[in-house]
Amino acid sequence: MCGKEVSSLSNASATLYQQASFALLALERTPAVARSLAEQLVQALGAHPVWMEAEAHDRWVAAISHLPYLAANALAAVTPIEAAALVGPGYLSTTRLASESEQMMMDILANNRENILPMLSAYRQQIEVLEKALQNNDRSALQAQFHFGHEKHEEVLEKHRKGIQA
Repeated sequence: MCGKEVSSLSNASATLYQQASFALLALERTPAVARSLAEQLVQALGAHPVWMEAEAHDRWVAAISHLPYLAANALAAVTPIEAAALVGPGYLSTTRLASESEQMMMDILANNRENILPMLSAYRQQIEVLEKALQNNDRSALQAQFHFGHEKHEEVLEKHRKGIQA
């Protein structure tokens, strides 16, 4: 998983795949020699091969790639132009994906919508929990949600680090 929010040859990078996770989809009919060559190619690029089934790939990229694009796009869409004078690192990092190629994302979303829709629904539920806590001025509910999000983030990152080191 790697990429940039900008495309074109002038934005190419020789180190794009360095330390990236690279999904390889397991097919029963794929010979062992082809699997080995695929792994060698991925490693030559500096990436970490991760073997998985196609269905798992589609579910997981909906969570870690497609939903973040939608969230970044929605955040950018509701940002008042007048706030531009105060834009800082937080806004830039959370909305960076909104600069992705619209056509590429339209194609991705159309081809993986059955996995993206449940993720979008779960995300909406999390936003509603935050909204309700704010409406009720419920600091303990906010704290609990922040803690849950923080812990989940750390858990995902730890598993990611362990997977890369394996």
